[in-house]
Amino acid sequence: MDTPTQNWLLLQDVYYRKDKLYDMQWFDLDLSKYIVSACNYGGPIAILKDYNQLVQAEDSDVPDGMIGCEAVDIVDFFWCQDERLVCVQIDGTVKIIGLTGDTETFSLGREASDYGVKSCLSWDSGIVAITGNFNIIYVDNLWEPKPILFKNTNLSEFPNCWAVIPPHLTQSGHAEVLMSVGKTIITADVAGSQDQYLQQGPFTHISVSPNGKLVALHQTSGKLSVITSDFQKLYTETHPLKSSSRRIDSSSNQLMNSDDVIDVVWCGNDGVAISYGYTVVLVGPFGGTLKLEYDSVTRLVQEIDCVRLFNQDTHEMVLKVSDSLVSVFQVGSTSPSALLYDAYDHSVNQSAKADEIVRSIGPGLGKAIDTCVEASGSELSLSLQQSLLRAASFGKTFLAEHNPTKFVEMCANLRVLNSIRSEQVGLCVTLTQFYNLSTENWLQRLLNRNMHFLALKLCEYMHVPPNNVYIHWAISKIKTSNKDDDTLFNTLSAKLCEIHSLSFIEIAEAARQSGRQRLTAKLLQLEPIAANKVPLLLSIGRHKLGLQESVESGNVELVYLVILSLYNELPLGDFFRVISGNQVASRLFAKYCKQQGKDDLLKNFYFQEDEFFGNGQVTLLKSFLQECSIEGFRNSIEYAGQAFSKDSKLYLETRTMSNQSKLLGVQQKLDSELVNLNGQVNKPQRKKSEIGRYLDLDLREKLNDDITAGGKSGARLSFVGSSLYQTVSDLILSGNYAKANSMKTEFNIPETAFYWIKLKGLVKRRDFVELDKFCRSKKPVIGYRPFAEECINSQQFQEASRYIALCDANVKPQFYLRIGFLYEAAEAAVVVKNKHVLTKVMEATRDVALKTDLENRLRLM
Repeated sequence: MDTPTQNWLLLQDVYYRKDKLYDMQWFDLDLSKYIVSACNYGGPIAILKDYNQLVQAEDSDVPDGMIGCEAVDIVDFFWCQDERLVCVQIDGTVKIIGLTGDTETFSLGREASDYGVKSCLSWDSGIVAITGNFNIIYVDNLWEPKPILFKNTNLSEFPNCWAVIPPHLTQSGHAEVLMSVGKTIITADVAGSQDQYLQQGPFTHISVSPNGKLVALHQTSGKLSVITSDFQKLYTETHPLKSSSRRIDSSSNQLMNSDDVIDVVWCGNDGVAISYGYTVVLVGPFGGTLKLEYDSVTRLVQEIDCVRLFNQDTHEMVLKVSDSLVSVFQVGSTSPSALLYDAYDHSVNQSAKADEIVRSIGPGLGKAIDTCVEASGSELSLSLQQSLLRAASFGKTFLAEHNPTKFVEMCANLRVLNSIRSEQVGLCVTLTQFYNLSTENWLQRLLNRNMHFLALKLCEYMHVPPNNVYIHWAISKIKTSNKDDDTLFNTLSAKLCEIHSLSFIEIAEAARQSGRQRLTAKLLQLEPIAANKVPLLLSIGRHKLGLQESVESGNVELVYLVILSLYNELPLGDFFRVISGNQVASRLFAKYCKQQGKDDLLKNFYFQEDEFFGNGQVTLLKSFLQECSIEGFRNSIEYAGQAFSKDSKLYLETRTMSNQSKLLGVQQKLDSELVNLNGQVNKPQRKKSEIGRYLDLDLREKLNDDITAGGKSGARLSFVGSSLYQTVSDLILSGNYAKANSMKTEFNIPETAFYWIKLKGLVKRRDFVELDKFCRSKKPVIGYRPFAEECINSQQFQEASRYIALCDANVKPQFYLRIGFLYEAAEAAVVVKNKHVLTKVMEATRDVALKTDLENRLRLM
């Protein structure tokens, strides 16, 4: 078993620990000759070997790969939180490079391009840069870059050194820059700058604590000052290295000064670590120092609760020992947690003293259990973790009511954390760091290393949906596989179809970028959301499939999006062929053309698709809605009739157009005759007419305006634009009975319809002589009753009585009663024995004799 305190270091009254993570295998690499950037949270390390390439070294101790870089003018590079390398070039170009080599690029703007970038700093998601004219550019989000220029920086020279406080640690919510200029420090943000009027400068290094509250300033004299970030309170001043010496660099065989400062970083929020190359000095909160000696140049990486140290030989971690570990393992500790751990040790050795020690803890047993659980999370050694958790479990047997939640959660977190710390992964982080990042972030770090199986286990253990893991696995499979599309699709679908609510869009996009269009189309067929897959289908040229998917989705806006995209992208003939194969799309396209007034486009579509009905319909609508002469409209009707005639199923429509054209010619002739005879005819305004089966529009108004154009204002001609029945009715109203009869024959007007038209016209004209002739010429097909009713409705009771006499006996009593012919009503009622009418007549008459007679007849009935 490991000795718990063997790697502890005492700095004044505070314990620090130095843990070796693993040995490095960098083959005599002199880190003093390289620019180095290490990713936080145990991430990879990048070094600038020369101006043409970056060597990227994973923390697992060997170089992991190289990322090519075209430019030779890299100013600086650093890591963002999701393990992407951000390279800033002198021309202001920023390249974000993933571990797999995928690259995104943006620019810091015109200011950086014109004057060049001299230096830059970063935090997890943003950067600040100083340009050649001493302006500062600020980008707070690398994924949505919007460069902002600091106002009034008041810089007249380039800073000796500078540092940045991230936005989430400042009161303003914007990044704040600390710059060493001369002997003072100037602070600046987007709103302006301020001189802090210090006199201890110039400074060689500025370092901000992880919580942003303290700043470490290293002077050229070698003195270290720790001051609050608002520069109001000085905490300590000390000379970390009391004496300097010279030693030979083993890699270059050159003399080096031991007081040359390479790095100044914070170790948590309490200590400052300074690398002098071969010596690392840890400065405590009250100025105490602790020296660590190495055989090669050592670089430092600041973490939120510790500092990582690495050189060509080893990779270590230095952090403050937690209070819980001190409570358990400090030599001579008599705390309840120390006693509980001692009791567990005795129980392992089957000593009866274990029970005695536990019982001596008394009421502090619950706190002792929690302290052991907490200490296990602070320990890196697996054996000590197990011992501390077993000690806590041993204590729980004596305290049944103790809440086990902390114990269960710690076991789960340590299981995940130890998997991440393993040599296969190489992310050596503390529990504090593990808590500080979300589960999704740790999953992404595993996926960056293509550790899909471990990522799935992490999802299962932490109850996180595994969709992102499967998506990343599929994308990696597509990028690296040399199998054909069908085989690869079968491999992917066999695994992915089991996952509910999985989106295939990212996978299909990866297939498209790899040039696998067939695989892309097949993957998109598995995507449940049409709005996501349709644009990608269009981008790979699967127009018909994209249109079909949009129609099946039932989303009209999506269908219109596809139609308009195809219209703008394809030649007109190809576009027509694509949408003609889909009935819904064709109808929506036709509706769009009608709404937008694109009649010619719609007519071309109908013509190409042999859509005869639509072709004729568009012609009629266009000629009516636009300014045209009567002859032009008549030509449109004839064209529509010809279009309809090409389809045998449109016989009725063809006949209707033929009759309408013939009717319009007759109406023109009639109007010409009336104009020649009377000059003009004023007619009451009628309701909207109907042309065939297609138009419910006021055609008559439009065509009459065309005929009377240039004539007397207000003149209205009576026939043009009327329907067939209206024309016949107008002829009867004007007394042209012969022409009306002629049109009946010419247009095959049904006998019943003609009788009704002529009856109503004659009654309205009050030509009762002609009405009588019409009625008696032959027996009316509609009977005599309509004649009587029309006369009654026109208050022509005397004329009505003539036709009532010709009606059936059953209706005579009621008709006579309606026109007030009481005697005739009584006689007719007696014939048919209609008691109801007799009663009404008896009530209405003032003739005593008639009333008495009717009473007698009613008694006899």
